[in-house]
Amino acid sequence: MAKDNKQILSDNLRHYLRISGKTQTDMARELKYPETTVANWINAINYPRIDKIQQMADYFGILKSDLTEDKNNLPDNLITLKKIKKLPIVGSIAAGKPRLVAEDIEDYILIDDNINGNFALRVCGDSMIDVNILDGDLAIIQRDCSIENGEIYAIALNNEATLKKLYKNNDSYILQPCNSNYEPIIVKEEDNPYIVGKLSGIVRKY
Repeated sequence: MAKDNKQILSDNLRHYLRISGKTQTDMARELKYPETTVANWINAINYPRIDKIQQMADYFGILKSDLTEDKNNLPDNLITLKKIKKLPIVGSIAAGKPRLVAEDIEDYILIDDNINGNFALRVCGDSMIDVNILDGDLAIIQRDCSIENGEIYAIALNNEATLKKLYKNNDSYILQPCNSNYEPIIVKEEDNPYIVGKLSGIVRKY
C-alpha cells in the first residue's frame, strides 16, 4: 500500500535525523518548535505547513522535496550539507578542442557553501581524464583568480573556451591537456586569451 504524505515525511525526517546525529529534541529546541509538535510529525500523526517543511529542509541542508517525496533505499552514509549555495550552470566547456561556450543559464546546482565558485560549466570531451575530469562532469569555476602555473583553468580565446592546466611562459601560455592523445595548445599573449576562471571542484552525477 502506498504511503501517505504524513508517513513519507515521517520516514524522511527519521532518516535525516539519524545521519545527522540529531535527535527530535535537538531539532525541536534548535528550530524553536514545541517537542510535542515535532513528535507528532515524526510519528506521522500530523503534517506540517509548507513553511515549516522548508525550515526543516534548511536545517538539514537538503531540498524540501527530500522531506516530502518518497526516497526509497536512502543510504545511511550520506553526508548532510549544513549550508548550501545555488550556482548557475551557464553552458559547456571543452575538455578537448576549444569550442564555443553558450553563456545562457541552463539550470542551477546546489553545492556546499565551503566550495569556492561562481558558476558551473558542463565538461565536453576527454582531454582531462588523467586528472579524473570526465565528459559530462560539471566544472565549478571561480572568477578573478591569480594565475598559478600547473593549476586548471577555463580559458577563452576568440569566443571559444577550453579546460586545461595553464602555464605562463614569457609571452605565451601553454594549455596542457591531461590525456596523452592530445597535444598542448600554445597561445600567444598578443592573442589576448581570457582566463574565465580557475577550477575549484568537479560535480559528477552517478
